Amino acid sequence: MLDNSISLLFNVPVKRINEQIKRNIDRFPDEFSFQLNLEEWTTLKSQFATSKKSRGGKVKPPRVLTEHGVAMIATLLNSPQAIALSVVIIKVFVQSRNSFFKNQFIENQLELIRLTQKEHSKEIAMIWEHLGSKSISKTHGIFFNDQYRGFGI
Repeated sequence: MLDNSISLLFNVPVKRINEQIKRNIDRFPDEFSFQLNLEEWTTLKSQFATSKKSRGGKVKPPRVLTEHGVAMIATLLNSPQAIALSVVIIKVFVQSRNSFFKNQFIENQLELIRLTQKEHSKEIAMIWEHLGSKSISKTHGIFFNDQYRGFGI
């Protein structure tokens, strides 16, 4: 987003946005914020038919903020809109973290079910093996590991 669009979004002057970026430059690496070069700015002006310098137009190329830059500038500005956006960002972050932990719990439960199913598969294979060998006697029964001792064939 261009700095003038952000100023409208947060209801603050463009100079306030640029001022905060300059004061907190470490919070705005190039992937958060950058200034358009003259060629980009000229192309942009021709597309939007912006005002000329002689009529009070912008003198310097505008600053561009990525979504991370917008989130960062929202934490630095004190307008009600910026504060509201900061609160929403924090709520979304907390919600996504909680979703991650819920998904982690579900994955752990699924792994437990997989392990149990694997063990049951081994036990079922043993039962089929015993049934196929016809080595079951009345004393041995069809169950293993002394389960249901009283039951026999």
